[in-house]
Amino acid sequence: MHRFFVQKFFLASTAARRDNHTDPLNMQVIDLDPILLSNLKGKTAVVTGAAGGIGAEIVRLFSKHGVNVVLADLEYGRLVAEGIIALLTEQSKALFVPANTLDWTQMKHRFKESIGTFSRLDIVVTNAGLMESKPTLDIETLDDNGELHEATEASKAINVNVKGL
Repeated sequence: MHRFFVQKFFLASTAARRDNHTDPLNMQVIDLDPILLSNLKGKTAVVTGAAGGIGAEIVRLFSKHGVNVVLADLEYGRLVAEGIIALLTEQSKALFVPANTLDWTQMKHRFKESIGTFSRLDIVVTNAGLMESKPTLDIETLDDNGELHEATEASKAINVNVKGL
């Protein structure tokens, strides 16, 4: 039985919620169907945001079930992504491709590289995401002309989390 932990407020499965599987970190447990997982063998998946967190766990889960995995993340995540690949049972079925989800040229390269290496692309997990590190609208900080600063952090988070591929 495979289990996947997700934050309760992200949980979409009412069946899992009814089962009331929880852990001390306020996480919800979802039991994954082994039949569905067995159907993944031989497929190729691209996972964005794969160098950490949920993305890395998705990579491990897919790899464990015979999926060719393409770890897509920003270039600075290369060492971590390569470390994840080094721990996989079948390292030859994994590939790191640096890509910014907001750069269409990089994304096309990522898809071409995936197909070029594994001859197919079946699954894309758009997991890349970020949170704002500054207030969305800081009305107390003004520029030299007394104008409000543009809320670039909020725009960046929306671009990655909603529009990023």
